[in-house]
Amino acid sequence: MLDSRLGAAFTFMLPLALGVFAVQTFGISNVLTTSTLVPAITLKNEITFTNTTQFKSINITLDTYAPFSTSSKLKCSAIQLDHKRANGLKNCSNTAFQETKWKDSAIFCHLHMNCYVSGSIRGTNTINVAFPDNFQNIQWAISTSAWDSDDNRKTEGLQSSFGPSKSEANQNIALVGTAAKPTKVSFGVIRSKFVNNIEKLNKTSYGIQLSYLGLDKEENGKGTVDGKHHVALEFDVEKSVYVKEESDKVEMVARIASMFALLLTAMSGMKFVKVYLELIIDKCYIKFKEKIPEDVLRRQSVLDEHTTTPEDTRRLSPVLLRVTSNTTVPVPKLRRHSSAGTMKTKNIKSASKKKRRLSSRELIKEQDMFSNPMPKSNTTADSSVIEMTEISLTSSLGPTNAGEINVDDENKRLRLELVELRDKMESKFYDQEQEAIRQREEKEDMEQRMNEMQQMLKKLTEDTSHLL
Repeated sequence: MLDSRLGAAFTFMLPLALGVFAVQTFGISNVLTTSTLVPAITLKNEITFTNTTQFKSINITLDTYAPFSTSSKLKCSAIQLDHKRANGLKNCSNTAFQETKWKDSAIFCHLHMNCYVSGSIRGTNTINVAFPDNFQNIQWAISTSAWDSDDNRKTEGLQSSFGPSKSEANQNIALVGTAAKPTKVSFGVIRSKFVNNIEKLNKTSYGIQLSYLGLDKEENGKGTVDGKHHVALEFDVEKSVYVKEESDKVEMVARIASMFALLLTAMSGMKFVKVYLELIIDKCYIKFKEKIPEDVLRRQSVLDEHTTTPEDTRRLSPVLLRVTSNTTVPVPKLRRHSSAGTMKTKNIKSASKKKRRLSSRELIKEQDMFSNPMPKSNTTADSSVIEMTEISLTSSLGPTNAGEINVDDENKRLRLELVELRDKMESKFYDQEQEAIRQREEKEDMEQRMNEMQQMLKKLTEDTSHLL
């Protein structure tokens, strides 16, 4: 490929293309997420009953208020929590405190409870809260530690509120749940496992996920017997365990290889565009420009097939096409030889190279032809001319020297004998060489046989010694 300004421009574009491919390769998310529900029995070696903090912690917050008067003995400490039926919640601690009395007309209470979720959590876990009848409007909020992170400070949760329903007959309806049949706030609990395998970290964390299932209120217009209504927070645990894993979608080596594969593809496309764009530009220069640049002429002289000599034996040098005095040296456009003509020329050249070795008689005959290039003629007219010429020459030069003719014949005979002697010597040398090769092969064969006989004799001696 010849150097050009267009090629240099494309070369400078390669770092930009590499940057684009790097952003495309490393800018998208490379996280592969897989999630499934598996039976808890398959994780029996990982989920242990004795681990009281395996699924982290849960926080329960209750806010309520009631009308208040100075003569009333209503206190926030009268709210009672019972978590005996929550077997999977361990080390529970609860605090209740009176926040404020608004102009001695209302009392606001805030109740907070924190528990650890152990590996033994199963079935239905219930937390029972007993409120005085005056606390009819309740707001709850439940949060759990993030199950897909090792950071215990990260939480997620639910919140809502409820109270007595409104009566169409303007009756005073109140929550009247009892300990046996309380007002139920139901939640679904899914034990969860998260595996962080990004960059082969292989870190595992556990937790629970909550979902709100609904509210079942117990209410009427008659009130309660003991002056308290009960609210139960029920946590129904799913039998299966939710497993989520995050890993690398493509490894780093594969991403780098993909980036360079895109770069190679771009380079091949740029090469295709460059070749044809250069061709179009060169054609435009040749057609519309009087002074053609040197790089265009150089490409034309190197790449085009019409820049050959008339005999089609060699290609013209690019120097012949340089611009001299604002004009170019014209180069004739020759017809391109067909494949048949090319093959014919090659066959003639190959035939001229391969020559048969001349025999002794042919060699003497060829020497005679060189010594007397005039061809012999059988016509009568020619012979008469030759005879007349010889007679005239004899008469002018005098008698021919017979000794010189005998010397020429003797030289021819000696040359013939020398050639025959050379052929005999070459044949003899060839026979001697073949005989030496044959003797050497016989000698090697004999040595091989001797070695085999020695080995057989040695083996026979060893066998005889064993028999004795």
